[in-house]
Amino acid sequence: MLKKSIQYIYFDRIDSTNGWVRMHAHHLSKEHFTCVIAREQTAGKGRFKRVWISPRGENIYASLFFTLKATTPYISYMGQLMAYSCIESLRSALFPAYLKWPNDIFIEGKKVGGVLTESFFIENEIGILIGLGLNVDLQEEVLTKINQPATSLSRELGANKSGRSWLKAILERFYYLLTKLQCDSLPSFQESLKTFLSPPIKQNSENGGTSRDKNGILIPRLQPPSP
Repeated sequence: MLKKSIQYIYFDRIDSTNGWVRMHAHHLSKEHFTCVIAREQTAGKGRFKRVWISPRGENIYASLFFTLKATTPYISYMGQLMAYSCIESLRSALFPAYLKWPNDIFIEGKKVGGVLTESFFIENEIGILIGLGLNVDLQEEVLTKINQPATSLSRELGANKSGRSWLKAILERFYYLLTKLQCDSLPSFQESLKTFLSPPIKQNSENGGTSRDKNGILIPRLQPPSP
């Protein structure tokens, strides 16, 4: 059974929400989800330890922690499930968001958010740590400092929804999808996930059956990682 509530821990300023959870995971309750939120991060990291620019403001810098049984078959998809939840929430507000495999969230060829997932043993269960960064109202001068095309929700559609309101909607969607995943098969989720990838061009033998999106990014087949 899934946990039925979320405990929120707020920080005004922190080095990294993921780092804090990693350090305190063994002391957090396994009876509910824990979400750590900060208004500003001083040492936020993305995939491959890349710097995630995290200035003070109405953006989302959050980490969700919970545990699953070690035998859970879909543990390796928790990052994609969070990205899926984020994209569904954005599309419901008319943002043309899509997933750049494996966990980056894009709008019109520009990165607006990302997910970073870790897992580790907590006694006889698996601890799941999902970091979520979403540019809700990142200022233009900050966007220009990012080393790839980037955008924010306010820049795209002038959205005035607060970061916490977006986070609440995303977490509610995540909980719903995680509950649904418990009842549905993994292949069913994999098929649903494909609808959130950027449009593929066509498959060919040169790239081993993968396809490329409109930005030329390779999209691999949706297979769980090898153990």
